[in-house]
Amino acid sequence: MRADITTLGFAADPRSALATPPAPVDPFEALVSHPAGDHLVLAWLPGIAGGARGLATARALAGRRDLVVEVVDAPEHADEAPLTAAVAVAAVLRSTGADVPLAALVPLARAAAAALQSWRVVGTVAALGRPAPSLWQHALSWVPGTRFTVDLAGGSVTRGVSPRPTASRRPIGPAWAAHTGAAGRTWGEELLARAGVRALDVSACGRPDRAARPLAEVSVLTAPLEQLLADPAVAAVEPCRGCHRPTPTGTCPFCGHHRAAGTTSEEHPA
Repeated sequence: MRADITTLGFAADPRSALATPPAPVDPFEALVSHPAGDHLVLAWLPGIAGGARGLATARALAGRRDLVVEVVDAPEHADEAPLTAAVAVAAVLRSTGADVPLAALVPLARAAAAALQSWRVVGTVAALGRPAPSLWQHALSWVPGTRFTVDLAGGSVTRGVSPRPTASRRPIGPAWAAHTGAAGRTWGEELLARAGVRALDVSACGRPDRAARPLAEVSVLTAPLEQLLADPAVAAVEPCRGCHRPTPTGTCPFCGHHRAAGTTSEEHPA
């Protein structure tokens, strides 16, 4: 496990017992008290006060240019990031080994998040905003025993437990699963069986508590790790002219200098 990746907003150990949700994180306090040295701080929006903007402001106020902050944001079609997404991205980063420069883990994190197919099974669509359920699905939520599958990446709601990957986003694995309540556990087992994947249970890493409504969720990679690592944005690493750290093409996540593809670094204000 890479020691230079810190997680904010969810438990770091997926083997711990399901407990109360992690307390909201104060971004300034979290960053200013972080040990000195180059680290990647992987954050999950629901657990971070102020979200991505709050973290960027906190990093600037704390003067922590030795920290890279990357947020696992919500999918394009969803109101919130999957419970399992940040854990999945952290697991991908920690599996790379020490030979991958720390700055290159930032585009790798974004590629891993984009390659996730995520489904959630719920008993009611009353709290859903994006993807938006139909009026008929709202009515069905009053029928006991009704379940809905929410495709968080694809932006659809389907009655029943029915994960339907598209031809271009079929699960390859590995996969991560979370649930709340006894009903959620049952739904999760059915969801995994219908998706045809085996998953690591990371229920303790999310934010649901024992009083939460039953739900089940699975996130699975749709691209092999080797493909993610071969992406030019990850592989094309050169020393940054501003801070001399190995950094991929684009803006250095440490000092803010910019290097265009195939060129040397050019200064770009952070």
